[in-house]
Amino acid sequence: MTVCCLICFPLSRFLLLVVAAFISCAVAHEKIFPNHPEWNNLWPDPVALNDLKHPGEDTPPNLSGIWTSGAKTARYLLTPSGGGYGSSKDSMFANETPAPPGMAYDVRCITGDWTKAAPTDCGFTKARVALSSTRTRAMHIQSIRVATTTWQATVTFYHSDNTTTSKTGSLTANTTINMDVPWNHFMGPLSGLWRSAPSTNSNDYYVLTHDSASNQLTAWWDPTQTPQGSWFTATGTYTPTTTAVTMNTTTSWSRSGLTNPPLFDTIGKGAWGSDSTWTKHTQQRYPANIHTVHMIFMNHLDIGYTTTIMDVLNEYVHTYFQKVEQLGDAMRALEGTDRFIYTTHPWLMSLLMECPCPPPTDGSNPNATCAARSLNNSKALPLSCAGVAEIQQFKDAVAKGDIVWHAAPMNNQFENQSPLLVEAGLKLTRQYDHQFYGPKAKHNETITMSDRDVIYVTRSMIPFLSKYGTSMLSTRSFFVCGLRVACCVLLVACCLLFVACCLLLLLVACCLLLVACCVLLVAWEMGLLLLHVAFAGVC
Repeated sequence: MTVCCLICFPLSRFLLLVVAAFISCAVAHEKIFPNHPEWNNLWPDPVALNDLKHPGEDTPPNLSGIWTSGAKTARYLLTPSGGGYGSSKDSMFANETPAPPGMAYDVRCITGDWTKAAPTDCGFTKARVALSSTRTRAMHIQSIRVATTTWQATVTFYHSDNTTTSKTGSLTANTTINMDVPWNHFMGPLSGLWRSAPSTNSNDYYVLTHDSASNQLTAWWDPTQTPQGSWFTATGTYTPTTTAVTMNTTTSWSRSGLTNPPLFDTIGKGAWGSDSTWTKHTQQRYPANIHTVHMIFMNHLDIGYTTTIMDVLNEYVHTYFQKVEQLGDAMRALEGTDRFIYTTHPWLMSLLMECPCPPPTDGSNPNATCAARSLNNSKALPLSCAGVAEIQQFKDAVAKGDIVWHAAPMNNQFENQSPLLVEAGLKLTRQYDHQFYGPKAKHNETITMSDRDVIYVTRSMIPFLSKYGTSMLSTRSFFVCGLRVACCVLLVACCLLFVACCLLLLLVACCLLLVACCVLLVAWEMGLLLLHVAFAGVC
């Protein structure tokens, strides 16, 4: 009784909590981490990522490259860090809070001593640059609303005694960090890490800086990779009109050669010495260069959730396939470049093209079926087998490129299958590849497997996928969806518990009322009996 009273608090409060909990479940998705808000939206979607290739005022400046400080001889290499696209994923800061892409950079000291021909301590063991922004209030200029964003950089230095120091300064574009001692970004196209000709099998790297204003060059051996050789430091010039590069070292070694604008990724030819060519180390750029977005049309195959198993299969095999064929023809009739290409499951194709135990072709028993098509369910229609014309329409759609398939028979939890069953499913894909594309059409083989709403795909599947030529796996765990379902189920259970508790309370109240009525009735009868006895005595 007491428990029920505690649970059955006012109905309005309970309903308010139910609605709030339901909304929290409904809006939850993979990019929200309640316990780690710093992870939220760490991985941008492709649209946001592509926008970063066309920077606006809200796009963080790209600080990748070589920088120098007030000493002019100091050199720092900045590469993206913090996770996400275009990141170096540097393990130096594995214990730090991840930053959104483009908002943090790892700093490596690549300073060399010009006189001692040796690396120089920069005064820190490692460093990290974190960006932040401040958006000013919008102003109206000639009826156009304008808002400006200013960027700041905080450089945190990590020292050998496990202490840290930080400095903060405003950013001038991506060229200068305005601290007490400013850092300046070498913006010349030849700036970067270079290495000697790959044919020499050498891992020697050279730090080359290019001042875009004066076209002056400096270079030195990077002894953090390999011990220095016959030279350590050099100075030189770049002549834009002739693309000539000249370098003179402290050991009286000099070279001259040509570079290749606008790429600026090789220096060679001319009198470039024993190293016939220098090649530029590929810079990690942020963000990645997205040039093509592929839109995939596909249905996830859930059987038995919305209606009976065979009803779902009939809809996929006979309705969906025909609609794809019709839509494909309609798109081509528009005479544009857009196409509708539908990705299906090979197992569904087998039900259409190789229907199990089909009825006799002579029409003697059109309703004949078997357990493979009826599942021995007399209350549901069996799987319908396609006719010759329907199968030919499907083949025509494949030939036109309107229907393709992925490399697995369906969405599978492979870890619950035997190796023979796994291979049987993967063979089904190759069977249709060979049937429709030809046994030697290697470039048309299906190489991507889609697996949805499974807990995981373990690495034990890699040998099977490799054996059958599957080189890409697209997957999504059902954990988040399952979490939402579980949350909603819990809410329904709470509602039912609330109703049950209130019904129980009502039942107890009725019982108590009935007992009270019985007591009153007994008391009434006893009262009447006593009155009767009293009157009998008087008489």
